[in-house]
Amino acid sequence: MYILLALISSLAYSNTYRLKPDKKPNDEIIVPNESIIIDLNDAIEMGLRKNAAQKNREYTKEINELNKEDNFASFWLPQLKLTVNSGEENVGTVYESQSGASTINKTPNGYFGLELADYTVFNWGKDYLDYLNNKNTYKRIQESLGEQRRLLRLNIIESYFNLASKTQIVKNAKRKLRHSSFVYKLAKEKVNIRKIRRSEFFQAKANFLKAHSEYQEAQYHRSKANKEFADLISDNPSSTYKTTSTLKYSPIIVKSFETLKFADRANPQIKQAKFQMENAKRSYRKVLKENMPLPKLALNFAAYKHNFSENGSSNDFENDVGNRNVELKASINMSWTIFGSGGLFNSRVRKKAFLNQKISEVNFSEAKRSVSVTVKNLHSQIKYIEKQIEALEQGQKNMIKAFNKSLDDYIDGKIKFTNFKDILDENILNTESLVNAKQSHLSLKLDLAYAMGKDDLPGSNFEGLVQR
Repeated sequence: MYILLALISSLAYSNTYRLKPDKKPNDEIIVPNESIIIDLNDAIEMGLRKNAAQKNREYTKEINELNKEDNFASFWLPQLKLTVNSGEENVGTVYESQSGASTINKTPNGYFGLELADYTVFNWGKDYLDYLNNKNTYKRIQESLGEQRRLLRLNIIESYFNLASKTQIVKNAKRKLRHSSFVYKLAKEKVNIRKIRRSEFFQAKANFLKAHSEYQEAQYHRSKANKEFADLISDNPSSTYKTTSTLKYSPIIVKSFETLKFADRANPQIKQAKFQMENAKRSYRKVLKENMPLPKLALNFAAYKHNFSENGSSNDFENDVGNRNVELKASINMSWTIFGSGGLFNSRVRKKAFLNQKISEVNFSEAKRSVSVTVKNLHSQIKYIEKQIEALEQGQKNMIKAFNKSLDDYIDGKIKFTNFKDILDENILNTESLVNAKQSHLSLKLDLAYAMGKDDLPGSNFEGLVQR
């Protein structure tokens, strides 16, 4: 009877439980019903379009462009204004008092005209230094908005493949549960006909319960990854997704010294430190000039005004001193502190500006050093994981053969349950480790691309890492 039972179990298992090395990666994906089918390109497009932070960045970009235009106009162009000024006019009396007449005019009065503000011709470059600092600031804001958009794209790619990896792990845990369930049922049949000890039956049962717990835990982590992905693309948190592809392993091509060259030019941390250093240097130069009694030259334009009142209307064309001349004015507006805040002859003001410049230089040097260390470490970690993946891939091929052989031996009663369990656990662990290693490899490459200031690593494309 035992031989018949083993034969039936073996034949049933051959169609449902035996590992198949040629199984396609997409078959490893288990997704709840009514899931949203989404591929990587759709996820990136949706995230960049719907993400709330990215929407705000688009508006911020427009505001920054307007500020940039204002900065240019305020420095290079004179300010011409169309002004209208109307005095108070009595349009009706709600209650008329006997105490006195109204002081509000019953006829309109005021003026409208064109006014040109004073235009600075030369002030020893002080305004120009401010203009350059503002221009540099607007440029850096634009770059920063682009860097944040790039980071969002890279995060979407990582989150998408993380969801696909968690789905593979769920499938892996379900496979272990299926194997454990089969062995548990087989052990129950064997213990009933006294072919195994009850202790081995309880071991099989405990292994089945543990596999069930691991399967539930894997589902939890997949659900968590699903919610993180939905939040990143600003979709409904209750939505579930079916990824159309898994992660394809692709070794890094770019060399370490090449990544350092890219990072030195385009790394966000270095660019931010360089921007702060350049602005601090110009601010220090402006402080030095402001501490000298240098004359300011400005043009005083006349203004055209059309006046109207109860006495009639008139046209005037004059400047603020009552004539119609366009005059070039020179003035000195300077003060030095003797006692109090700022120090003698503003010495502390100059010293603070100088120290801020030195701080920015140190920060720039430290940013370059820190980024160099980060890039080298990322590159070495990627190379280490690539060796690990190669070993796990070789181990997986061997573990599939070992598992199938051990299962046949356990069914035939040639090995004990503990031996079969060890091989099953090792096979499941190897598969899960390979999935996690590939995901870690991708995460490090994404970090390296951001550190280099690139959308993709040279010689590869993240959208091309899909495996259907």
